[in-house]
Amino acid sequence: MEQQNTALGFLNINSDVETMSSRDIARITGKRHDHVVRDIKVMCEQMEWGLPKFEDTYINQQNGQEYCQYNLPFYECMTLITGYDVKRRAAIIQRWHDLESGKSQPMIKQEDHPSPHQLLELHMDASLKAITFAREFGLDGNQAMLAADRMVKKRLDFSPLEEMGHPALIAPVKAPLYTVTELGKLSDPVFSAVNMNLHLHDHGLQVRVGDQWTPTDKGKPFCEMLDVGKHHGDGTPVKQLKWYASVLPTLTKPWRRYVTPKPAEKTPAPEPKLSPPPVAEDQPDTSKPPITRQHKSRRSSDRMRGRYGLPDHFSIYELADELELQKGYIEDVLKKHRIIKWKPMKHSGKFVLTDTGWHYGKMYDPSTKQFREKGKRVMTTQCQPVFGYDILKFFM
Repeated sequence: MEQQNTALGFLNINSDVETMSSRDIARITGKRHDHVVRDIKVMCEQMEWGLPKFEDTYINQQNGQEYCQYNLPFYECMTLITGYDVKRRAAIIQRWHDLESGKSQPMIKQEDHPSPHQLLELHMDASLKAITFAREFGLDGNQAMLAADRMVKKRLDFSPLEEMGHPALIAPVKAPLYTVTELGKLSDPVFSAVNMNLHLHDHGLQVRVGDQWTPTDKGKPFCEMLDVGKHHGDGTPVKQLKWYASVLPTLTKPWRRYVTPKPAEKTPAPEPKLSPPPVAEDQPDTSKPPITRQHKSRRSSDRMRGRYGLPDHFSIYELADELELQKGYIEDVLKKHRIIKWKPMKHSGKFVLTDTGWHYGKMYDPSTKQFREKGKRVMTTQCQPVFGYDILKFFM
């Protein structure tokens, strides 16, 4: 009876009986594992063999999930490959011969079923890779951790946060953010926007890239780069750098006034007063010195401050207000250095940028809130010159 059962394949499969797994068969024959599993199921159905007694499981090393495989003894294995081509049958027979002769070793079952410690290490490694993956997509801090936890939980049914006893992360309370103008008002002494930008630069917290201030690695923990919902003339979004008040205690270098008015000329020694020559009524009085700057008094009206709302450009009015100089003096300096020129128009005229001026500024159309390139449209629209921070060197 025992021999008959053996001939028919009714074997009691235990650890003492050598078997070959369906994965091993697939690897040797070059067939897909799911196709080998399908062939085994068809064979057992036709031979009326109980399929469950050959059934086993293994752990996929890549994703840690458990899958089904079948372990076949010699007779069942030979029956299966009878339907395969000659090369595949020969490969399986050679494999059995190598196992019996000791030329090769069977697949180690322990590798298919890692220990709890090995499985934890696999999950931890997958979790760290998931966090790195999340950071590559711009996520950081709690966001990166939560995204990685969801990914690992979905794919491996393993939650790093739950294993560590923290199923939820508490989002940090966001401190208010300030523009450089607002930050300057919080500092002691009070800084203007220009001076605060240069003060932050002097401490290595930001650098100038083109027309925009960009935080350095040292400055990134103290600021955020925000999208203000506007676009430049070329369509790129306008971004504004805002700072946390926690940056102020780091500004430890001695304060200095970065932008200063033109130094006043030395007062000559007093001379005996002479009576001024009479001035004819039809001649202009040239005895009065030209006004070069505004002393102490500031414009009583603030209507020109923040004229266009541009975070990185100054109009002529804003330059005068920032530097505490008269608008006429600003225009004279810019004309002297051939930055702007007066362009007569039909009813009046306006200042426009020269070829040199385009290196220091742009033409801005406040009606459309767009920058304009060189061309006729600059003259036919309400464009006015605005200047970047580089223009300040002409007033230092």
